[in-house]
Amino acid sequence: MRVDKQPASASSNEISHLFWPSDHPLDAKGYLVGSRIGTLYAVATLAPFSQSISDLDRCYKHSAARLIGQLNPLNDTPSRPSPAGGDEDWITIIYNGTGTIQINASKTDDETIVVLYDRPSMRKHHFLSLRPLLKPSLVSTDSSSSPSSSSSSSAAAASKHNENEELAHKIVLFDRFFPHHAMPGVPCGHPREMSKVIEFVNSSEEMHTRLLHFIATQNVKPKPVHSSHLAPHPSRRPLFPYRLDSILALSTFLQQLNVRMVEISSWPSRYRKITREEDGDLSGRRAEYVMLFNTLWLVANDIIFGRATGAILMQNCDLLAAWLEYHLQMYTVTLIKRALRWTNSYPVGLKLNDQLGQAFCLCANMTVDFWHIHVLKHAYLILPKMIWTAGLVSLFGSTFALAVASDLLTIATFHLWIIYRVFTVIFDCQLRFLSVLFNIFRGRKYNVLRNRNEPAMYQLDQLILGTIFFTLAIFLFPTILAFYMLTSTTRVVIVWTHGIIGTGLSLLNHFPLFVVMLRFKDPARLPSGVCFVPVAQGPAHFKLKNKPVGLAWIFSDYISLWANLTAHYSPRLLLYHLCTGMPIAPLPTRAAAYKRP
Repeated sequence: MRVDKQPASASSNEISHLFWPSDHPLDAKGYLVGSRIGTLYAVATLAPFSQSISDLDRCYKHSAARLIGQLNPLNDTPSRPSPAGGDEDWITIIYNGTGTIQINASKTDDETIVVLYDRPSMRKHHFLSLRPLLKPSLVSTDSSSSPSSSSSSSAAAASKHNENEELAHKIVLFDRFFPHHAMPGVPCGHPREMSKVIEFVNSSEEMHTRLLHFIATQNVKPKPVHSSHLAPHPSRRPLFPYRLDSILALSTFLQQLNVRMVEISSWPSRYRKITREEDGDLSGRRAEYVMLFNTLWLVANDIIFGRATGAILMQNCDLLAAWLEYHLQMYTVTLIKRALRWTNSYPVGLKLNDQLGQAFCLCANMTVDFWHIHVLKHAYLILPKMIWTAGLVSLFGSTFALAVASDLLTIATFHLWIIYRVFTVIFDCQLRFLSVLFNIFRGRKYNVLRNRNEPAMYQLDQLILGTIFFTLAIFLFPTILAFYMLTSTTRVVIVWTHGIIGTGLSLLNHFPLFVVMLRFKDPARLPSGVCFVPVAQGPAHFKLKNKPVGLAWIFSDYISLWANLTAHYSPRLLLYHLCTGMPIAPLPTRAAAYKRP
């Protein structure tokens, strides 16, 4: 198909673009309803010539579209009518049926690239976007208290400018692939505000529906705007105030309860936002829609799995209590005492200090016995009721059962955490003590101001005393190291168990189940950009198509979470903490719940 332009009085040597709905044939007749953006003409629908121009102007009075021209005018149709908006942008498109299009314009006389597009179905939540669909965070803080709130508007403007430049660059590529459509040595005039084009295409179905309704009724009334729609969108805050963060950090169950209540409290505000039709942020509304239904699906599946888990726990609470009591007694009391006695009796032939080893072993055994007598034995008596209560709580979701299991593990191993912290402090002090004595031994000292070791002069009695202390610390260090490695090993096992439970909570709380379903069922509801595909009609015709998001984008949060988990629980980092005496702690559950990047 050949696209020509009739010469006009003025020439601008620019290449313009015509966005045309694919459901309207070029041999039809009617007024063009659309908009002009720079050198680009975007057509939303065709109005029949039987309608008066004044009525059509009244139909699109409060819309971004207007009458911009006519297609294949009839003989009795005026060649250049005078609509309310003026006739300076009025165009006439003539299709002669042989593959040639003639466009009359008052300002351009160059060739035009025709881009066909399918109207996005608003009923099916289809739309186009220059960037991947936004994924709003579950918990949003108040922007006024953020130090970066002053630059939010400028950042949004910069983001939109980058989108415009990106799509404009795509259109510029047409001239490289089809050089016979570009004039040599003349810069092509491509639209800068490409985001306006996408917004127009997204609203084209609404413009088409408005025209059909206007023709059917001939009495269009402006749609009332309820005051509830104009209410400010409340920011979603955590259920608990920030001053109670320290309390939340103590219990995984409270953290999970906070996450679930925040999700439930966000449903009304999300629903109000997705039903706010006057809001121009279509991508934001669709993102809220996806996040709302993804949360609903996750909560529903969590409750379904939780009911099954709760039934198992409540029906087998006595059997599970006996099994749990045996293993808690074995691994948190008996096995720990055996390991302490083995460490105190020359492990693997390593000669340790008897007095220091007996003191460490006695203190650790006293801590284990105290926790066993005053806490665990009393807990064993009510363990069936605790399991039955956990099953009752899990009826609200299997995540609550995992959270209760994490808290029970914390309580059952609290004495091991105390022993580990004591030996960590002792090991850290021993390392610092050896570092200071080693500097004295080699005649150096640490300069605090310059943060370096420098040569120093010591008196004879200082050198002798430092050498004696250094020798004593060297001989006591293997004993401290042996008990420290024992407690650190138990701590690593407990931390890894907490990590597995935390990963399960993150999967059940934030798995993009609804997003994955949409990706395979209806990819048009998850756009990540647009592309231009040449069509068979001719070299000047292209098809504007939607590019759905990829699986890498859908699971980007889990990729980030997995990166955080592998970084936190990496063997290299654990070895570094072990060698330096730094405490080993599990990854906070809130870091996985309140992501996100």
